[in-house]
Amino acid sequence: MIYGVDVSAYQPGFDFAAARREGIEFAIIKATEGATWRSPNYHDQLGRARSAGMLVAAYHYMRGSDVGSQLANIRAMVSTDTPVILDIEDGAGTLASIRALVDELRRAGYASPLIYIPRWYWQGRMGSPNLSGLPPLWHSLYPDNVVRRKEQFALGPEYWPSFGGLHTEIAQFTSSLAVANYPNGRIDGNAYRGTREQLAALLEGDILPSAQEIAKAVLDEMEQRRYDTDGDGQPDRSIVNNTIQGMWSAQSAEATSRRVEVKLDAHAGELTEDETNLLAALRASNEVSTAAAAAQGSDAPAANARRIAEVVYRQLPPQIRDALAELLTDRTSGSTGQAEGS
Repeated sequence: MIYGVDVSAYQPGFDFAAARREGIEFAIIKATEGATWRSPNYHDQLGRARSAGMLVAAYHYMRGSDVGSQLANIRAMVSTDTPVILDIEDGAGTLASIRALVDELRRAGYASPLIYIPRWYWQGRMGSPNLSGLPPLWHSLYPDNVVRRKEQFALGPEYWPSFGGLHTEIAQFTSSLAVANYPNGRIDGNAYRGTREQLAALLEGDILPSAQEIAKAVLDEMEQRRYDTDGDGQPDRSIVNNTIQGMWSAQSAEATSRRVEVKLDAHAGELTEDETNLLAALRASNEVSTAAAAAQGSDAPAANARRIAEVVYRQLPPQIRDALAELLTDRTSGSTGQAEGS
């Protein structure tokens, strides 16, 4: 697990270098709000967080449903090399406008890897709608308002809930983190259940078409090619095996991983046996591909494939990831780069 902070214009003098020395790995910084507001401290905070060696992202507090004006406001402040996270709370627009702003950010060249939606807002203000197709959650849950250091928090699974078809990737677990001698300890603390490298891939690697666009293309393709030739309602084993064998070329890796991602989404987080085997084999094959490329002195294709595989894996709900853990370990330790039959 790694820890981070999020800051806004209300914390102009926050010492990112001191926080980094205390084990803070990432910072999420408020850049804009609505159609016109821009943080006077954003660029300074972003620069100092990067100089301290932190992973960074910007966030935009959405107000109303005017997608075009809010996109223009973001583009005036945030460069496309910085991921943008939408903050959905009081005053945000309709669900359709939220989806539209995520899509427009991606079309403009931004990664939009997460979305901040508190459960209370999703239930009480949005009416508990289906959020499938939006990025994974940055979610808040505070045990109390007691100021204390990150090591003094007990972060159980309740801090990473799933709702609306989305799962939580980053938990905002307090608004009272004691770090870097900040006065009164009023800094938001966040945690990510993974490595720094995995978080970097999450923040940087989510510029993709919308789930709806991919799903339509994939369903059309599967219908045309009649992948289920034996009529059992699942992809044929031979199709799965062939997909695995061709997966790791630079031309096919991203397309294949997107098919897997969309199929997972279409099944609302439920995997068939073949899908479970496919995901396990992809990750096992990836270990072999990475080792082979390193032995040849060139790891770029395998590293790219690994990044894509990690993006796919992160789309799985936590309970599926837990169920796959033993399978992935067995497949990785015994893999020869070939898929096993069912």
